[in-house]
Amino acid sequence: MIITGNQIQFKSNDIYFEKERSGTKNNTFRIMEDNEKMIFLNSISYIKHIKITTSDQSDYFEREIKDISIFELNKPSYPYLFIVIFTW
Repeated sequence: MIITGNQIQFKSNDIYFEKERSGTKNNTFRIMEDNEKMIFLNSISYIKHIKITTSDQSDYFEREIKDISIFELNKPSYPYLFIVIFTW
């Protein structure tokens, strides 16, 4: 995860990259570690765009974010997970 200005950037699995770029799959989700979670939460109010790159960063696309959804799994029988879904 890289946040620059109002843009957040992630690497995509090469299997999904073309689906994401074409719009067939218009979202991505990320499980964030504690350090990423804090950076993200401090930036969420001004993140408006997303940049998705291939795993080797040889290709990319950018989109305007339409929705950011947060899901926290915090149950005694499961490990804590902070999941963010970005939809464009």
